Amino acid sequence: IIMFADSFIAIATFILVLCIFKGNESLYAIYGATVVRSIGSGIQSPSISSLIPELVSKESLSKVNGINNTIHSAVTLLSPAIGGIILGSFGIVYSLMFDVITALIGVGILSVLSIKKRNNVEEKNNESQIKQLIKGLKYAKDNLVINQILKLFTAIYIIVTPVAFLYPLLVEETYGDNIGKITFTEIAWSLGMVVGGFIIVFTKKIRNKIKVSLWVNFILGINYAIMGFLVHKFFVLISTLFLGGIFIIIGDTAETVFIQENTDSKMMGRVFSMIHMIRSFVFPLAILIFGPLADLVSIKFLIYLSSIFLSLIAIVKLLDKRFVEMGES
Repeated sequence: IIMFADSFIAIATFILVLCIFKGNESLYAIYGATVVRSIGSGIQSPSISSLIPELVSKESLSKVNGINNTIHSAVTLLSPAIGGIILGSFGIVYSLMFDVITALIGVGILSVLSIKKRNNVEEKNNESQIKQLIKGLKYAKDNLVINQILKLFTAIYIIVTPVAFLYPLLVEETYGDNIGKITFTEIAWSLGMVVGGFIIVFTKKIRNKIKVSLWVNFILGINYAIMGFLVHKFFVLISTLFLGGIFIIIGDTAETVFIQENTDSKMMGRVFSMIHMIRSFVFPLAILIFGPLADLVSIKFLIYLSSIFLSLIAIVKLLDKRFVEMGES
């Protein structure tokens, strides 16, 4: 599935390359390729999260997910620079072809992996897609742990929308067209994520992953509130973004490993797909509310308010002993 999704993305990009090469630089062709790439990514991301537990032992999940997040953060940090060099030196066609070539390399690496087939493959093939979807939804509803986690994720995704989508506008509003300072904010965030990944890699064991996740969200709420109100102080802005990057990786890794440990292998793909779907639907719907609201009240106030709510929801769940105890099993 991962190989298919990656190839699907590469083919869409290659078709776009051919269109540009032939002089057809239609914006609709770019939109079409973006939609196709998004669909491929929506299939690929949950599949990768589902595959990791099949390749490593439970004891190594935190470390491997930490390594994965560190690599992802490093790529996020370096990609704009590498992309800029390629784009400036060779142009858009070769920049896009670079993406196609790396996809082929990725597929080639996956093709030599030997992955043992699960016992439920035949059973799944005999079911319709609708039945599989219904079974996945029923599993998420009946599994108390997964049910509670999905509800928490939904609430958090709604709350952090102003920070995730309006913070770049706040930075631009504060610093104008100062490309240097805007670039430094992105570097600080990515560096923080790299450091957070290394912290996870060298952490022997996270005993209660739910408690860690909740404390991370509490700290992030305070961190984002400081960022919102002191955005005009550049050193404070850089520091909060750096710390935010560290804690977001720690929290994300703890949550991912917890789900991997507490989900039936037959349902792993469907559960991660649900998380991806929640994120994909919640963010656009939330921004439809917070976007127009940002024209009525200040972005700074919206970020501050959402940050406080993020810390509050973390405190409420930390006081819920039954919920916290789920992280110990």
